Parts: sequence; structure tokens; C-alpha cells
Amino acid sequence: MIKSNWVKIVAITTLIAIVLVAIVSFYGWYKLHELLHVHIAPGDKTPSDYGLTYEGYSFKSLDDIDLAAWYVPVENPKAVIIIAHGYNDSGKVEFLPYARFLHDNGYASFLLDLRAFGYSSGNQVSIGTKEWQDVVAAYDFVRDNLVDSNVSVGFLGKSLGAATVVIANGYTGKGDFVIAEVPYAHFVGLFEPQMKERGYSAVLMPFLKIAMYFELGFGYTKFEPIKMAKNITVPLLAISAQYDESVYPTDAKEIYETAKGEKVYWFAPSGHNVYIDLSEEYKNKVTDFLDTYVAKD
Repeated sequence: MIKSNWVKIVAITTLIAIVLVAIVSFYGWYKLHELLHVHIAPGDKTPSDYGLTYEGYSFKSLDDIDLAAWYVPVENPKAVIIIAHGYNDSGKVEFLPYARFLHDNGYASFLLDLRAFGYSSGNQVSIGTKEWQDVVAAYDFVRDNLVDSNVSVGFLGKSLGAATVVIANGYTGKGDFVIAEVPYAHFVGLFEPQMKERGYSAVLMPFLKIAMYFELGFGYTKFEPIKMAKNITVPLLAISAQYDESVYPTDAKEIYETAKGEKVYWFAPSGHNVYIDLSEEYKNKVTDFLDTYVAKD
């Protein structure tokens, strides 16, 4: 009788554990699905609001997503910088101040709405595993339509955009330089701080990892930014933010140490929004890098 009762207790406990795991797994998947399945509306400003002339363009990503971008030209540009935004609430509009200071220093910019943002199509964010096809398509478009072959064309990305440009260059070799502002080196390194920031329990993390396979595909880990960084041989500027709560401050340093070729690292004493916190220093660091490693005589 005692043995029978013990078997029942074990069976009930096991059943309860299975149900709890199923509930937590579903909740982890749901929160990830909620985070990734979005389309962020465009912001309400244009380059004209910053005193810049511009041209609007549309083209296809490598996997046939409709993309939108603004080109802010400069006469005889030192280089063209394709700008990839982060997971924000306005897409490329966030980078209009960047376009202004780059223009003032002789650099043209190509501000891209990644898929699922702004005027580009799509309704799923893929944390760089698919967005790299957007920035590579932008590179090809700029090369084929907007500049002479002797003009350097490279990438500047922030957060999601930074990881994306690292993947794009590391996977395809395209892009003559890379500026990676507060990138994540590992996909886990993106979600752990994000969960903490949103007040979610760390208990969800193992279940979130499983959910990522269903949301992003079982091969998504091949695009981990740190894996792609080892293939970067062009000039690299990697920027960490000391007080970053959105990605790990150590991730940009990992990418910097892994990349090959000429490279610069800046550990900015700021939060995640380095440009906002340290505007003048940011401008100087970026323009010094570009003038030293990129600009053509």
C-alpha cells in the first residue's frame, strides 16, 4: 500500500513538473514571439529637418524583401556609410543626426530601414540572422548605382544594426570598413540583458533558447556575430558602452579582439545610446577612425 501511494505521488509530481515546464516554455516562446513579430512605424522626420538634401530609394533584399533608404550625398565624398539602426521606435530616422555630422565631415550616408522597420516591408525581426541580407543588398545597390568604384563603401550599425553589419561583412566579405556601435557578440548576450531590463525571470532563459530555434530556424546560430567576426579583415571600429543595460559591455571588445586587420576599440563611459550621451566625443572618434583608415586621398 505504501509503495502504491509512493508511485502515485511520484506520478503526480512528475505530471505537475511536466505541466509547469510546458507552461513556462509556452510563456518563453510567447514573449519572444511578441518581441520579434512586429512592424515598427516610420518616424516623422526626414533629412530635410536637419538641413540635408536627400534622395529616397527602394530596392530588394537578397531574399526579396522590399527595402527603403535615404541617400544623403556629398560632393566628392570621402566614403559612403551605410547606416543600420537598432531595435528602436523609428527605424532609420534615429540616425539623422549621424547623417548631419558625417555630411559636415565629407562623408555621404545611406540610411536604411531594416526589414520590419519604417518604410521597409516585413513583420519579423530576426536579430541579424536575416537582416544581413538587407545591408548586403544596400551595399550592392550603392556600389551599382550611386558611387564610382574608387569610393569606399562601408557600414555603421548600432546594437541590432551593429551585429547585422558584423554578420554581413564576416559572411560575405562585402563592405570596405565596419563601425560596430554597442553590438552583441552572442545571441544569448542580447536576450539576457533584455529580459532583465523588462523584468522577466532568468528561469525563462533555457526555454527562450529553445523558442529561438522555432522562431529563427535551427541553423540560426551559424550567424552568431562572434563567429562572423573572425572573418573581418577590413578596418573595424568597435564601440562598447560602460553602463550599457541592453547588451553586455564586453561584447564589442570580444568582436574587436576576434577581428583581423586594422582595428580600433573605444570603451565609452556612457549608456547604450553613446551618441546621445557623448555626442562630441562620439563624432570625434568616428571621424578620426574614418579619416585615418578609410578616406581616400
